[in-house]
Amino acid sequence: GETLRDDIREYYFEMLRRINEKWWRNSESHQSGRKGAVFYLIIARNGAIVDKRLVESSGNRACDRAMLQALEAADPLPTLPDTYRGDFFQAPLRFNMPLNLLESLKTG
Repeated sequence: GETLRDDIREYYFEMLRRINEKWWRNSESHQSGRKGAVFYLIIARNGAIVDKRLVESSGNRACDRAMLQALEAADPLPTLPDTYRGDFFQAPLRFNMPLNLLESLKTG
């Protein structure tokens, strides 16, 4: 998000916050020992996610499904800012697996 233009950077971080909020509420997302995944999103001006594609799997179908469910639960996202000129915003989105801190305390 740091390389985004100012007019879309704030939007991007709000988008991430909303998706992460949905993802953390899904119990399947709390599996440890897995790598993250990358989705490619296309978001319409009204905030609707018009396309979402898994471009790099986490290697675990349940985790990938939890990430997809988080995207679906977050839809629609906020509307694109008035200063953004395009009708669609396209962005890769990397999900990193949450750390299972309680599990690490048991083994550490």
